[in-house]
Amino acid sequence: MKTKYRLAVALKALMKTTPLDLISVKTLTEKCELNRQTFYYHFRNLYDLLMWIFLNEKISTEVADVNEALDVLITYLEKEHLFIENALNSAAKDLVMEFLFNKIYNMNLVLLKDDSKEISKNKVQYHARFLAAGLSNIIITYINEELDISLDEILATYKDTFTKTRRELSNA
Repeated sequence: MKTKYRLAVALKALMKTTPLDLISVKTLTEKCELNRQTFYYHFRNLYDLLMWIFLNEKISTEVADVNEALDVLITYLEKEHLFIENALNSAAKDLVMEFLFNKIYNMNLVLLKDDSKEISKNKVQYHARFLAAGLSNIIITYINEELDISLDEILATYKDTFTKTRRELSNA
């Protein structure tokens, strides 16, 4: 197993029980049976490793429809909920927001693109960004338990908004 990957797996495992701000490089390297020098050869600090994790996290953006996109996203969030929550409750919360935004944005690009219509690339990107900003922000707010609304309601609202946007782009 490659060193960066070993460090990433160990950090994610630690973050399922411990907030990121309470994890030290020493604790992480001991878990991996590596020395601290090896860690610093690859990363500047734990936030650098966390950024690497988010950049390399595998979530398929090649989806057939909005339902599949949301299923992929929700499955990931359910599987990694402790990791995500601990990242959100640290100085790395912006990395989580950027990660979610980018994954949702890329899914939206795939789903909004219509090869049969001549929709401008800028228009598709605009709508993909708009929808991704809203959903990623609402998901973070939901995870932080700052909303008195169910996940099903959030997803239904997003599907409805996405469907209307897709229809408008197709009719343009």
